[in-house]
Amino acid sequence: MESITHWLASHGYLAVGTTIALESLGLPVPGEAAVIAISAYAATTHRLDIWWVFVACTAGAALGGTAGYLIGRKLGYWLLLRYGRYIGITERRMRIAQLLFRRFGGPIVFFARFVAIFRSLAALFAGAYRMGWLRFTIFNIAGAIIWSAVFGFGTFYFANEVKRWSGTVTLGAGIVAGIAIIGGLIWTHGHEGEFEERAKDALEAEDGKRKPQTGTAG
Repeated sequence: MESITHWLASHGYLAVGTTIALESLGLPVPGEAAVIAISAYAATTHRLDIWWVFVACTAGAALGGTAGYLIGRKLGYWLLLRYGRYIGITERRMRIAQLLFRRFGGPIVFFARFVAIFRSLAALFAGAYRMGWLRFTIFNIAGAIIWSAVFGFGTFYFANEVKRWSGTVTLGAGIVAGIAIIGGLIWTHGHEGEFEERAKDALEAEDGKRKPQTGTAG
């Protein structure tokens, strides 16, 4: 944390924004630790304005998520289709995931912002599974704002308390999310065929509604 703080202090708002953007893009960098470190530095030294810290964190999170979505939209589905079988992702499961992101992608993107591993992957998967652009943008920006406010202002005003509970909360959220995902995968596996048929029908129906209706007047 001290080395992170020193680096952030030397490079300022751009450093923390870039760090968070890279994490949101899917790279394994300590975005949450960066927010806490620079906010604590702003609180103890007053050399940085906490509002600009908040702006930098929000912009980094939103822009990084957007870039991740676009990469996922362009390459993600093809990569999953080509190499997903090596990690158990079949075309059938991709249809189910695509329907889930179309129906529940907003909450997934929003709450993933608060869980370290999923924060780095949610935007990529949202793009890969063709979540709607406008819906993704709304929840991506909302998640970026709330997350930056909680950890930025929270650390600035309650620095020691946030340092104590942030790791525990992050770990707890990760465990709960992991258990939920594993449980969901086990349950889904038992109903995979049924879900695949439902997903196929639902996706075809939704895609049919999006196509322009053509015809001739009698």
